[in-house]
Amino acid sequence: MGCLKLCGWTFGSVVVALAAIVMFYVMQPPSYTVHDDGRLEMTDLSRQDYPVVVSVVQLLLTPFANSLFPLLPQSLMDGAAARTGLSDWGDKDDFFPAFDILLKSIREEAGLSPVGRFLVTELMTQLLSTRLRLTALLQEHGDAIRAENITKPLIIAPIPRSGSTVMHNTLAASGDFRVLPYFEALEPLRKLDEEIDSRIKPCEDAVMFINFMRPLFRIMHTMTPNAVHEELQLTAIWFNSILFEASYMVPSYATWRKKQDQVPVMQQLKLMLQVLQWQDRLKGIEPKQWLLKTPGHVSRVPALQAVFPDARILCMHRDPIPAVKSLATLASYMAGMNSNQVQPKLMARQWATNLFWMADTLLKDRTSGAVNESSVMDLEAAVFWRDYTGVIQQVYRFAGREASSESKARVAEYLEAHPRQGAKKIIYSLKLFDMSEEQLRQENAELLQAYSQRFLTNS
Repeated sequence: MGCLKLCGWTFGSVVVALAAIVMFYVMQPPSYTVHDDGRLEMTDLSRQDYPVVVSVVQLLLTPFANSLFPLLPQSLMDGAAARTGLSDWGDKDDFFPAFDILLKSIREEAGLSPVGRFLVTELMTQLLSTRLRLTALLQEHGDAIRAENITKPLIIAPIPRSGSTVMHNTLAASGDFRVLPYFEALEPLRKLDEEIDSRIKPCEDAVMFINFMRPLFRIMHTMTPNAVHEELQLTAIWFNSILFEASYMVPSYATWRKKQDQVPVMQQLKLMLQVLQWQDRLKGIEPKQWLLKTPGHVSRVPALQAVFPDARILCMHRDPIPAVKSLATLASYMAGMNSNQVQPKLMARQWATNLFWMADTLLKDRTSGAVNESSVMDLEAAVFWRDYTGVIQQVYRFAGREASSESKARVAEYLEAHPRQGAKKIIYSLKLFDMSEEQLRQENAELLQAYSQRFLTNS
C-alpha cells in the first residue's frame, strides 16, 4: 500500500474522502427554490455547488494548487510565450502595471478555489497569448491596420439592465451592422488562411463548460458562440476592463480601475476594431457600421467622443436599484465557479457601488458640458418596452440610416421569436444580501433624484 500514498493520504483515506464528497452532494438540498409558476428563487449564493466530479478534482488539486498555479506575472507570461512561440511583448508599460495590480487583487481578495486558480491561469494565458499575437501582427501589418476607418459607430452606453441587451440583439438581427460574436470576443485574431474558422469550436466547448459548472447561468444570461457580445473582452488584453470585476471579487482592482483615464482604453478598443475590420477586408468582407455595447461605456462618454468623434451614442436608462438585485445575484452565482469563499453581501455592495458610480459619473459628465449632446440619444427602458418597433426606427434615424424592408422583416422576426412576456425566469431579491430598496434609496437619495429628473422623465 505504500506506493498508493498521495501526499500522506493512503488509498483508503482517499476513497473515504471521495465517498464523503459524493454523499454530501447527493444529500445537500439545492441552493434555489422552484415556485409554482416555474420561476427560480436563489436561497444560498455562498455555496459553490460544483458538480461532483469537479469536487473530486478540487480535492485532489488542493495540496498542489498554489504551486501549480501561482498566478504570478512572469510565470503566466512564460506560459503564454511557450504556448505561442512568441516572446516580443512590445511596450510592457502598456499593460504590465495593470496586469500586476489585477493579479495581486485576485490572489489576495478573490478567495480562489484550486479549480478557480486553474481557470484564472487559463484565462490570463489566453489573454497574454492574444497580446503576443497582436504585437506580432502589428509589427507586420500595423500601417494597414491603423489606416482602417471606424466610421460613425453606433455605441450603446447603458445603465445595466435597462433593456440594452434586447436593443443590442435586435439591432444586430437586422444584418445592417458589424457586430462582435462571442467567439470573436474571446479570440479576436483569426488564422487568415483557413476556410473554416477554428475559433468557433473552442468557444462551443467553453460555453458547454460554463453551463456544466453553473447550470443556472443559461437561465440568467443566454450565451452561444455566435451570439452578439459586448466588447469589454477586447480591451481585457490590456488588463483594464470591468470584465474582471464581473468575474471575481477584486475591490482594490476596481478602485484602481475607476481612477484611470479612459481615453487610452478607448484607443485600445479602436485598435482592436481596426484589426477586426482589416481581417474582414482580407476575406473580401466590406466594412459595415459598427454596433457596440458595454455598460462600462456609460461612465466614459467623453472618452468615447474623444476617440470616436463621429460616433452616435445611445444612453439607455432605468432606475439603478432593480439592477443591483439581478447583477449581485448573477455575479455571486458566477463567482462560485472560481471561489470557495463567495461573499454575496460584499459582491452586492461592490455592484451597488459600481452602479451608482456609473450613474453619478454620467450625470456629472452630462451636466458639466464635457459631452457633445448633439451626438447622444437618451432612451428610457420603459419607453423601449412599450414600443420596441417605434423605438428601433428612432434609433435607426439617430444612427443616420434608414432600415430596408428586409431589415425591418428581420427585426420583426427577431422580436416575434423573443417576446419579453414571461422572460423573467429568476426572482431577484435583496434579502439575500441583507439589503433593502429603502436602504439603498436613502443612501443614494440625492443622486437618484438628480438622475431621475434628468433621465427618467417618462417612466
